[in-house]
Amino acid sequence: MSLELQLKEVIEKNLPKQVGETLQKRLEELERVERDYKTKVEVEKNLRKEIDELNERLKSQEELQVWRVQLWDKESKLEERERNLEIELLKVKLEESNKRADTSKELVSLVFKNSTYKYSEFNKDQVLASPVLGSHGNTYYPTTYDLASSKTITKEQE
Repeated sequence: MSLELQLKEVIEKNLPKQVGETLQKRLEELERVERDYKTKVEVEKNLRKEIDELNERLKSQEELQVWRVQLWDKESKLEERERNLEIELLKVKLEESNKRADTSKELVSLVFKNSTYKYSEFNKDQVLASPVLGSHGNTYYPTTYDLASSKTITKEQE
């Protein structure tokens, strides 16, 4: 026999019926409260475990966020360095191109020994002529310039 049954039998034998019923109700209520307490303790234990797991996940997420920020900083610095390198490369190419142009100009002036350059400047207002049929069946519009306002410019080499 269980302890509860023994208690019930002792109560029924030794106490008046009204007191016995009151004690019986109190015992049942105590058992119910005890069951509730046990389930709540179990729920609380599970919730604590879940809180600990969530705290661990949060900590790892915070670490990942820190890593992401560091990575973004490194990427932006790297992109800036790449842009600066590209700019430097373009500057070097421009310098080399200018040097080649100067060398070509010096070579032409040495070969031809001409210090005067002459070129024509046309009026920029173009007059389009009527369409003309080309020799291969294509149509083109010959461009004519207003030669009256054109001029020839002569410059000495600097």
